Amino acid sequence: MEHTSVPIIIRMREVLRMVGLSRSTIYNRMDKGTFPAAVPLGEVAVGWLRSEVEQWIAEQVSRRDALAAAAA
Repeated sequence: MEHTSVPIIIRMREVLRMVGLSRSTIYNRMDKGTFPAAVPLGEVAVGWLRSEVEQWIAEQVSRRDALAAAAA
């Protein structure tokens, strides 16, 4: 049997826990295009793809590492 990867949607509470930013900062960065866009789940509910949030975190770590290497 073949296993396919199903995208996992996480809600704001989990996003906040993962990234350590405030709710308003997340929405500000979304508006600027520097944070993954939310996925509509209903009339008012939204979530984020966990894989996109994890990729954003990885990009922040890579950016930090590049800056540290450039400063060395």
